Amino acid sequence: MIILDEEDQRRAKQAPYTAGPTLRFPEKAAGRSDSPLPDYETSEARQQLILKHSNQRKIDPKLWRAILYALAIYVTLSVAIGVPIIVLKKPKSTEVVVPDPSIWGSDDSDSGTPLSLANVDTWTLDKDAHCGWTNIQDDPSHYTFTARSQYNLSHTGSVFIRSNVSLITDKKNFIEAKLSVDINPDSKATNILFDVNITASTSGLLRSTGPCFSDKGNNRGLYIYSSRRLSSMDALWLEIRLLFPQESSNQILENFVTYLPSFSQTFGNLTGDAAFNNVLIEGSGRDIICQSMKAPKIAIKNSYGSIRGVFRASESLNLDSIKGSIITNVTLASDPKRTTPTYLTLDTGDGEIDARVTLLAPDSWFTGRPTHPRAFVADVKTFNGPLKLKVANSASTPPVPLQLSVQNNLANTSVTLDPCYEGTFSAQTKLSQVFVRERFIGPWLDPLQQSRQMSTIYYQNESTRVRGWIGWGKQPTYGDGIIQGQVKIISSLSPVMLQLSGT
Repeated sequence: MIILDEEDQRRAKQAPYTAGPTLRFPEKAAGRSDSPLPDYETSEARQQLILKHSNQRKIDPKLWRAILYALAIYVTLSVAIGVPIIVLKKPKSTEVVVPDPSIWGSDDSDSGTPLSLANVDTWTLDKDAHCGWTNIQDDPSHYTFTARSQYNLSHTGSVFIRSNVSLITDKKNFIEAKLSVDINPDSKATNILFDVNITASTSGLLRSTGPCFSDKGNNRGLYIYSSRRLSSMDALWLEIRLLFPQESSNQILENFVTYLPSFSQTFGNLTGDAAFNNVLIEGSGRDIICQSMKAPKIAIKNSYGSIRGVFRASESLNLDSIKGSIITNVTLASDPKRTTPTYLTLDTGDGEIDARVTLLAPDSWFTGRPTHPRAFVADVKTFNGPLKLKVANSASTPPVPLQLSVQNNLANTSVTLDPCYEGTFSAQTKLSQVFVRERFIGPWLDPLQQSRQMSTIYYQNESTRVRGWIGWGKQPTYGDGIIQGQVKIISSLSPVMLQLSGT
């Protein structure tokens, strides 16, 4: 910017405008440009030079094809030679027996290879396992393809029943599978009988699905497999029957385990003749129903199906679901000689719990002064379903310590304790109410027949929280050596009902 002095500015303002020709200097020639960029001819010459050098660096397409062919041959030879070496060096502990193809009697291209499992370490079979169907019937005119296989297993050791059929399927296909377990009506039977039946929509599906029986090792029992993924066009009906012998009271199975996703599982009356130390039942999607089962340790896990039945356990009972309901009648037995209590767990996420629990302990428990502080420990929990729980001692059981924890949300909770319960109680909820009811019990109903009066003491009595103690006679003081129960109920957005001295 040019700044004029005062005199020049005054002259510039006073100078009159004079019209006349405009003086314009001639434009410079294109060849004399002051721009730092090259002219057109120079730029074109440089571009041609760059293209010439680029073309010289390109590799001939024929050479590229030769390189790719050589690479493909190398990969093929590596797979053909390297993979067998890797398979042969695989540890023996993970070997899986592949049945002889002649068993299946089919040349269908979709029949697959039996037992080509994704993870053989999980489904290890003994080398002497018996695989395949003993009776195959094909009727293409009626689109029915059926097969059957039976097997006898000695009533010793452990028994496992597993399947991968529902794990490698398309969600749109149709699978109907069930397991039924009961006592053999034949009194002369001494072994465990397996009876497996199948109906498939195609001959190829039938021959790519089958049973394997193993009577040795840690996985003795039955394994149902499918060697290929079921498509949306496949349909499969599968039924497994297992019959325990009647005369097996002196032969106790160490473990009875099932892992059957998408199978409905039904168990008959197994409290008398069948005897187990440990029972583990696992499924998903379908109901698990047990008429009656007895074992020291019982665990039943299900995801979307319900769990229903009658159970008796002396060490632990665990009924676990995610969205299914739990409807059960439970007997928990305790022995004063044991150093640990008997545990009960009822747990589901979005289902109903309706349970009646009976506590069974001998008279010597009360006089024996056991070393463990609780005879029974119970944890009952759901998130979004009604919860109804009744706890009572058997007629021959004196008051024994019970530690009970109950949790719920978004649904009603009802807990009933019988007159034999003695100890503290606590019930609370958020944004709802707690109701505590008492029933008058006369001294003639004292379980110890000492004509004591039942007493209830409230530490806190509010609409959302109630705490107190209930028992026969006077409340014991700290340090007197008397062990009593503890009950704690927690919920939110739903009412809680606690019935004391109920039936």
